[in-house]
Amino acid sequence: MSTRALTTPTPTPTPAHAFTRKHHRRGPVRTIARASSSSSSTLTVADALNSLARHASTPGVTLYDVDDDIQLCIDILIEDGSVSGGIKNAVCGDGEWQVFCAPHIVNLAGPVGVRFAPLRYVIDSGKIRSDVRHGGIVPDGWLSASGKVSATVPYMLDGRERPACRIDFDTFWIGARSDDKSSPRDDPNANGEANVVDKAINAIGKVGFLEGIATFPVLFYDADVGVVVFQFPPLKSNIAAFLQR
Repeated sequence: MSTRALTTPTPTPTPAHAFTRKHHRRGPVRTIARASSSSSSTLTVADALNSLARHASTPGVTLYDVDDDIQLCIDILIEDGSVSGGIKNAVCGDGEWQVFCAPHIVNLAGPVGVRFAPLRYVIDSGKIRSDVRHGGIVPDGWLSASGKVSATVPYMLDGRERPACRIDFDTFWIGARSDDKSSPRDDPNANGEANVVDKAINAIGKVGFLEGIATFPVLFYDADVGVVVFQFPPLKSNIAAFLQR
């Protein structure tokens, strides 16, 4: 396992895997562990994992809050490459995942004044739903999609074989709930409420979601803490998400 230097004062040591789902539910994140008692500590995988969990669980954190320290932690997890229980276990990570790093969205949408936050997805027994809120120079609203997630064959990435998942979105819709604009609406195609616009959006989404963008190599996954890093290969964008519940 390789390490990276982090030049920050060393706090009182705590268990190396301090941030678990149990600790997340009970209250504040504990101080991350340090592998050295010197004034300049070594950042381990456990350190990086705990730091990301603390960052991602902070209220109000979005894709636009990734600084150099957070990116360093993500890079350390990618270099480690562990996937708890293998890819079949990773795609069974049921719950609501909040994406806190998505460089392709920030780099492409930010310069033109479009903002996407929050971005989250829910996995439930092989089914997946994604919701992202948009704003900025465009009207406030939601983009949503649903489909299936499954394990697939390994993906060769930069000379290293990575486990991979396949996400097949097959339904698309837009809009917020009529009684709560801060929340996305449920799928109108599933409840029989789809109008002409809804049907058109769904048809356009189906055409736009290409076979070639359905596979995502999983670069790191920790089931205990609830952190995953995977790549969107067409843009080589490494996406990180945290399990909220």
